[in-house]
Amino acid sequence: MSEATDAILDLRHANEFTDIENTAIVYVLRGWFGSLAAIPGAIEAGDDAWAFTTLAEHFVSLLDKDPAKRTPAHLKIRDLLLARAKEAQDAVDAVLGAENDEDERMNKETNAFVNQLVQKIGKSDKKTTDHNDKSNKKTLGKKTHEVVRMASVADGEEEKEEEEEEGFRFSSVIATLLICHCEGRRPQAISSPGAKIR
Repeated sequence: MSEATDAILDLRHANEFTDIENTAIVYVLRGWFGSLAAIPGAIEAGDDAWAFTTLAEHFVSLLDKDPAKRTPAHLKIRDLLLARAKEAQDAVDAVLGAENDEDERMNKETNAFVNQLVQKIGKSDKKTTDHNDKSNKKTLGKKTHEVVRMASVADGEEEKEEEEEEGFRFSSVIATLLICHCEGRRPQAISSPGAKIR
């Protein structure tokens, strides 16, 4: 195996488990934001989605980087883990009463960037099929609009005068959620209009 092919396999493998991790972060944040809106069960559902999705992500990161060398036993475990992660993600959707595709948008971005890098290296990498063509498409599913709106703020699609204020509020909320989560306590619902999450 050439050095370039080896590097491409590493890159595609990193992309494969990054896609799963992107889904994990979208769902845990949806659960946390749902808890701030006082939606019963939102934080537990989000935490469960994080736990099961990151378990799948960690297992996939340990698979052989060359898909042709992965054993049937490894692939079966991967598929079972991804299916359980999908169940946990669906539970978040059910608790919040909405779906979202923010992780799919993120994954399209990272996949496109990986493909650009592969082309830069000068390889078409025909041996390695795009991992999204198989299990990830059927197991990672659709999600909700809240995170899309948060991404819109981060992408500057909101009006300019609100940009700094929204970014500060978003950062403050994330910091509060992380502190509460690490301390094992539930965040309080946001009541002040100035701290409203959109």
